[in-house]
Amino acid sequence: MLKRTQDPLRKLARSSQYQVLYVRAKELGCIHLFENTSDLSRIQMEFLYWIALYNRLYQDLAMGEDCLTEEIIDDDLLCDCYLIWEEKVKRKREKDSLKNPNKYSKSKSNKRQIDHSASAPSVVFTR
Repeated sequence: MLKRTQDPLRKLARSSQYQVLYVRAKELGCIHLFENTSDLSRIQMEFLYWIALYNRLYQDLAMGEDCLTEEIIDDDLLCDCYLIWEEKVKRKREKDSLKNPNKYSKSKSNKRQIDHSASAPSVVFTR
């Protein structure tokens, strides 16, 4: 069997160290991943792409996304296959939701919808 080598840039992007740095840089804004903050090189842009993608995948995993596991994220080939599958599923759901808007509606869940257009306050404060 052929042994696949992992892309070192992707391995670095999914490492916990850089994932934490990326999240903190987004939250605080004063932390920079690179010394240069403008005119990024091609490899820096590619690294930012992968780190953002893996951040989204880890968030989806934490939210309990169907069919996504840690093993899929750790394997480059499986991760690529998952991303292709996910894109096809999303496209199919979007097409289906245009044909039948009630099929994928989130109102089926037990969550209450909030009417933001109402002018009356939802909470009345009293002394």
